[in-house]
Amino acid sequence: MIGDPAKLLRVTGAVGDSLTFVGGGRGIADWAQALKVLRIKDMTGVGLPGSALFEGGLYQGEQLPGTVGPFFAAVGQDRVAAYLRANPGVVSVDR
Repeated sequence: MIGDPAKLLRVTGAVGDSLTFVGGGRGIADWAQALKVLRIKDMTGVGLPGSALFEGGLYQGEQLPGTVGPFFAAVGQDRVAAYLRANPGVVSVDR
């Protein structure tokens, strides 16, 4: 699907309001094209504590505790690698 922009647009159109895309001024096709060059074996999984948030029986997203604030601060400061080295417990290693 990522390699076929027309198919990607059909799929995203079909899911309608259940999909939210914030592309920072770029379209979803541009985002999908950028994903094609990602090397999965070079990715690092980060596990953060949290739980599903429901209101009135409807899923509203993930509810994260305040303890994840330092991680998001590191993201905002482009210091994720340093944060992960200092907090190895949040890194998920898939072997």
